[in-house]
Amino acid sequence: MYLYRIVLPLTIAVIILLTYAAGLSGEFVPWDSLIDNSWLEVAPPDVLMHTVNAGSYELGFDIFRTDGGARGMNALKFAVGLENTGHHTTSSLSGSFDVENTGGTHIFDDLLLLVVVDANSLDSDFSFSIAQDCNGIDCNDLYYFDNNLDFSYYDPDLLGYDTGRPSGYYFMTSPSSEPVSYLFDSGMVTLFAFENVYLKPRSYANNRVTINYHFCNLHSTAVFSVYGYDSLCDGIYHTNRAIPDNNDPVADVSTFAVVPQPSWADFDEDWDVDLADFAQFVSYWLDSPCKDPNEPCHRVDVNEDNIVNMGDFAEFSRHYLDNSCP
Repeated sequence: MYLYRIVLPLTIAVIILLTYAAGLSGEFVPWDSLIDNSWLEVAPPDVLMHTVNAGSYELGFDIFRTDGGARGMNALKFAVGLENTGHHTTSSLSGSFDVENTGGTHIFDDLLLLVVVDANSLDSDFSFSIAQDCNGIDCNDLYYFDNNLDFSYYDPDLLGYDTGRPSGYYFMTSPSSEPVSYLFDSGMVTLFAFENVYLKPRSYANNRVTINYHFCNLHSTAVFSVYGYDSLCDGIYHTNRAIPDNNDPVADVSTFAVVPQPSWADFDEDWDVDLADFAQFVSYWLDSPCKDPNEPCHRVDVNEDNIVNMGDFAEFSRHYLDNSCP
């Protein structure tokens, strides 16, 4: 009985410790069970980032640079074509971008893609999917995000802490203060891990990976940030930079954002061009005069010839199904 009293508590303690350690090293935590319903868990001395598909990652930035700043902040770049610096923006709801490793030594086993939508909730008809692409061949299954489970509303004021910058939280450093993204303070956030990409440094040919994305019914700006996980460092070690940093103010920034634009032919202002818009268009068929801005047909007289006719229909047809979802 004495042995039982000793062994049982020790066994329970070991189980608790192993469970805690597993949680820090990547055990999957459902998003609806996360602390504060946030993708980021600030619990010193550990800062964990929870992904929707691959468990939790610890931040592992080197905080002992001689000038007091943090290292490992800017090796990853968003690249569109040959350009990998600056603020890349597009209005296309479907497309792709590259993530490039411009660092000198680190191979990134996994890439973590942070997506922030400038909204405090997502419409029921909103959808989002991503996939890794290798030379035009889909290497990973397309991941369809669940609006309710895979996105959470992040508001630093409500949580009582913020990330310090869009791509991480750094202890004992003083980077330029910035919110969850360089464009807005709060939003709907998700974090997805592309595992086993093995993104090599700039001296190698295969130092880029292509990410395909598709939004449906996105009505506000979406901004991407990226993190690199290096298993040798046992943590997230590199990221992109969104604004100049006080620690290194001349370093390049690199961002990617989707900024949706309503279509000219979206007459009912529901963000897509469909039969409802066509019905409004044909209701003005052959109306004239239209040059006066006060005339109802002025809006659909695209070629400004004072009448709604085949020239305007040709332009409407060019925009038909703009922003529409399959």
